[in-house]
Amino acid sequence: MLRLSLSLAILTGVVGCASSSPELATNRASVGGGARRYVPLGVGPIDACATTRDGALQCWTYPSTAATTVVGLQRVLASHVGIVHRCALGSEGTVSCWGDNAEGQLGDGTTTSHSTPAAVPGASDVVAIGGGELHTCAVVAQGGAVKCWGHNARGQLGDGTTTRRTTPTLVPGLSGVVAVVGGFWHSCALLATGQVKCWGENLSGQLGDGTTTSRLVPTLVTGIVDAVELAAGSEHTCVRLASGQIRCWGENGSGAIGDGTRANRSLPTPVAGLTAATGIAAGYGRSCAVLGDGTVRCWGTVGTSSSTAPVAVAGLVGVVRIDGGGDRTCALRDTGLVQCWNGTTLSTVSITGWVGNTPSVVAARGWHTCAVLPALGTLKCWGQNDFGQLGIGSTTNRSSPATVGGLYNVRQVVGGYHHTCALVGSGVRCWGRNTVGQLGNGTTNHQSSPSAVNLTDVVEIAGGGDHNCVLLAGGTVKCWGHNGFGQVGDGSTTHRSAPIAVSGLSGVIQIVAGGRHSCALLANGQVRCWGDNLRGTLGDGTTVDRRTPVATIGLFTSAVQLAAGDDQTCALLADGTVQCWGANAYGQVGDGTTVDRLTPTDVSGLLGYRGTAITAGGRQTCALRTDGGIACWGLNDVMGLSLVPTTVNGIGAATQISASEDFACASRGDGTVWCWGDNNAGQLGIGAAGSPSPPVQVIGL
Repeated sequence: MLRLSLSLAILTGVVGCASSSPELATNRASVGGGARRYVPLGVGPIDACATTRDGALQCWTYPSTAATTVVGLQRVLASHVGIVHRCALGSEGTVSCWGDNAEGQLGDGTTTSHSTPAAVPGASDVVAIGGGELHTCAVVAQGGAVKCWGHNARGQLGDGTTTRRTTPTLVPGLSGVVAVVGGFWHSCALLATGQVKCWGENLSGQLGDGTTTSRLVPTLVTGIVDAVELAAGSEHTCVRLASGQIRCWGENGSGAIGDGTRANRSLPTPVAGLTAATGIAAGYGRSCAVLGDGTVRCWGTVGTSSSTAPVAVAGLVGVVRIDGGGDRTCALRDTGLVQCWNGTTLSTVSITGWVGNTPSVVAARGWHTCAVLPALGTLKCWGQNDFGQLGIGSTTNRSSPATVGGLYNVRQVVGGYHHTCALVGSGVRCWGRNTVGQLGNGTTNHQSSPSAVNLTDVVEIAGGGDHNCVLLAGGTVKCWGHNGFGQVGDGSTTHRSAPIAVSGLSGVIQIVAGGRHSCALLANGQVRCWGDNLRGTLGDGTTVDRRTPVATIGLFTSAVQLAAGDDQTCALLADGTVQCWGANAYGQVGDGTTVDRLTPTDVSGLLGYRGTAITAGGRQTCALRTDGGIACWGLNDVMGLSLVPTTVNGIGAATQISASEDFACASRGDGTVWCWGDNNAGQLGIGAAGSPSPPVQVIGL
C-alpha cells in the first residue's frame, strides 16, 4: 500500500567515486519504510543513473545521453554506480544490485553475474548506499552502522581483513554514520558528529590521517570536525565543511587537491579560493564544487587538460547538485535538467520525468515555520520565537529563515504551539517551551537550542500542541509532554518529561498529534486515537476522553494517511477521497456544515480531483490534489471561512503542503516555498511581520 505522507523526510544515499549529501523527499514513499535520505544522481566510470520524482531509476552509458528506465525497480531513492555493477536503494530500506559479480559486489552470496536487479540478502533498513568501483556499502538505520561487500584486496571493506565478501559484512567500530563513499581501493564514512573515518589503501594519503599507511579498519581523518558532505575520487577524498569551505587529501598529480600544487597530501588541505560551496563531487584525478550562485568550479584533470586551482565550467547555471565518477561529472539544474561533461562540452541527458527535489516545509502548530533544506540536510526556521522555538540560541522573532545550528542530518521536523522537534538520523532533538516536558529531555527547562531526547531507532515523529509522539522501527509508539487529556496514551493523565510507551499499540505505520490528542495509522488501514475527545476528535462515536488508543469507527475504506488539527482529525483513503471528524465550528471537517462530527464524515468533494496528501491546522484543513492544486476548508485569515474545499490560487502546482493555526505553506517543484495567511510573527518568511497575505514566496531558502 502506498502512503503519501506530509511527514518531512530527508533521504540520502551515495554513489561510488561520488559524493554524499542530504536530499529531500516531499512524501514518504512507502508504508513503514522509515525516513530515508537520497541523492538523485549516481555517476560511475562507464555509466550513470538518475532517480526521478516518481521513484523510477533511469540510466545511460557514455557517450550516449539517452536514459532508459531500469525494469523491476519501484520507489528508488538512491543509486550506487560502480565500474561494472549498479545498486539501488528502495524506499522500504532494501538494496537491489545487478551487473558483474566477479568480486561479490552484488552481495547475493555468489560470484554469478546477473543483468536484472535482485535484492541483497542481509541489507535491510538501509538509509544510504555508496561504495567504490568493485565494492558496495550500506548505512543501516539502527545505530548508523555500516555493512560492505565485494572486492577487498586493499581492505576497502573495513572488516579487518583483505578477504573478499559476497554478502553484507559489518564494518567494526563505526556508528552514527550518515553517508559512505568509496574510491578505487578505499572507503570513507561521514559521521553525524561532522567527523570522517576512512579505511583501505593509503599509498597516496587518501585516508587523511597524516600517513601513507593502509588501514584495514576505519581510522579518523585528522582535523575534520564539521563536515557536511563527503566525496571520494579514485585516490583522493574531499569534504565540504559547514562553513562552505572544501578540504581535500590524497593523490594530487593532476591537481585534484586544488591547493595550487601537484604534491600528494596526507592531511586535509584547503582548496584555494572556494569559500561558499554548496555541493561537491570527485572522480579520476578531478574534483568539482557547486557554489552558492548555482555555478560550478572544477580542478584537476578535466578532459585533456588539468588545473591545480578551481576553474569555472562554462554554460552551467542554476545547479543544485553534482556527482562524479570516472572522468565524467553530471549536474542537476534547478529546472530538473541533467547535464554531464568530461572536457569543456556539456551534454544534456534525455530523461523521462523530473529529477530533483524541493525544500520540505512545516507550518508549526503555533506561529512559526521550519524547512528542511535538501542540499544540506540542515534546518531553517522563522516566525515566533518567544520560547526559543526557532532553535537559534535566542528568543528573538525572525521574519526570514534562520539556520538551526548543529543539525546536519535532519530527516523530519515537526512543530507544536511553542516548541519544535527534529528527527536527526534515528534520534530526536527538541527545543523551545518545556513547561510540561514537551522537549522530552527529562526536565521542564526551556531550550533555545536543540536538546537530545533519549531515543533510538525512530522512523517518524509527530508534534502536537504541547506533546510529541514517535514511531519506532518495530511499529510501536512512544509519547511525552502534556498529558492532561491522556494524549500521551499511557493510561494516565500525568505529564511526561521523557518518552513513555503508548499502551496496546503495534503494527503502526504513521502517527499524528493534534492539539490535545494523538492518532496512529495501522498497517491494515485502521485508525486508533487517544486523548481529548470533547468535540469527537477521536472518531469513536463518543465525546469521552480516552487515555489509551481506541478504534475510529466508520471509515469508508482503508486509510493511507492521517492528519490532525487542534480538534479535528482527517484521513486520506485508498480511493483518494478524504474523511474528517471532530470539531467543525469553522467548517474544518469540510462537509458543508458547522456541526461537530463524532465519526468520519465525507469531505464534500475536492473540486473533481482525488487527494494525494492532507494536512490539518488549528481551524483549517487542506488537501494536495492529483493536479498539484491545493484545496482548503475551514478558517484562514486570507481565504476566510469556507465550509467546503476551496482552491488556493497563486501557487501553481505544489508537491507538499503544511497547515497551521492561521496560515499554511506549500513547496513547489521548482524548489520554492510559498506561504499564506496570518503573518503577525513573521511566520510567512517574507522578511517582515505584518498583515495577513495571499500566497507569497519565502525569502532566503
